Amino acid sequence: MNYLITQTRTDAIGFVQDNLRQRLDYKELPIKWFKFMPLSYLSELIYTLVYSFKLKKEDVLLSCNSKSIHTHLFPLLTKAKIYQIHYHFDEKVLGLHKLPFFSYSKLFSKVHTIFTNTYMKDLAVKKYGCNNWSVVYLGVDNDVFKDKELDRYKNSFLYVGSFGQRKNIDRMLKAFSKVVEVYPDAILTICNGSYGSYAMIKDLVNALEIEGNISYLGEVSMERLVDEYNVAENFVFPTLVEGFGLPLVEAQACGCKVVTSNLPVHREVTNNTETYVDPNNDEDIARGMLDCLERYNVNKTVLNWDKTAEELKEIVR
Repeated sequence: MNYLITQTRTDAIGFVQDNLRQRLDYKELPIKWFKFMPLSYLSELIYTLVYSFKLKKEDVLLSCNSKSIHTHLFPLLTKAKIYQIHYHFDEKVLGLHKLPFFSYSKLFSKVHTIFTNTYMKDLAVKKYGCNNWSVVYLGVDNDVFKDKELDRYKNSFLYVGSFGQRKNIDRMLKAFSKVVEVYPDAILTICNGSYGSYAMIKDLVNALEIEGNISYLGEVSMERLVDEYNVAENFVFPTLVEGFGLPLVEAQACGCKVVTSNLPVHREVTNNTETYVDPNNDEDIARGMLDCLERYNVNKTVLNWDKTAEELKEIVR
């Protein structure tokens, strides 16, 4: 029997799981997930113990969250063949990374790891000697994320993501303020997920005197998100660290020009066709945003979830 581990999440990990659930005919093993992490850890531990008794040696288990407790415990508790989709390369695994059984070196030696890009695969192979791996890109649903050929707002930018430190929101806002100096009518629309609120950036927005140029939407429906991708000319995503960057390919699928961090992962995911900036330099982010306003070519992604699912089926047997 082929099983897919899922969690009741509303973030990018949950989004990946939802798309695979729709396309893989695997039996689902759901794990209750909570935003209050200690409770979520306890839930994972209980579900992992229960499912471990259920799994047999001939079973196959696909997991989508390499930084989770269940991912590190299943190889110790079951003889089932385990495949793991790995898209967040982080030296510190959870807050429990100091425990001896929470380590990537041990994890990579016990499971077949499916990396979402070659850059992370190369890092893992070099650092941990990971030798049982495949590379499969994530994607978009082309029936949902597509160019609707709507009228786009002039001099507009869109950001989609959380307000975590690695998302580099402060530098993005400082860079945008420099864009406003050149284009006073420029607009930055912000759609963020379940982490953060406008209160976290309000003081900086006010200090930069760009409150009239910011449209904050918070968490939006999928339909509204697609519409926002379709009315924005440009998509800005200057993150400091990223495992894949799903918003990048979503923006490309919807016909946005993209300005993003000059990270190997971002270049690989966007096929090295967009505008790239130094994410540690708000002057360079501003330069990239201005360059993006002035270029006309739009690059479409070739990545999609159907292709992802088919490649996974070939690997997970």
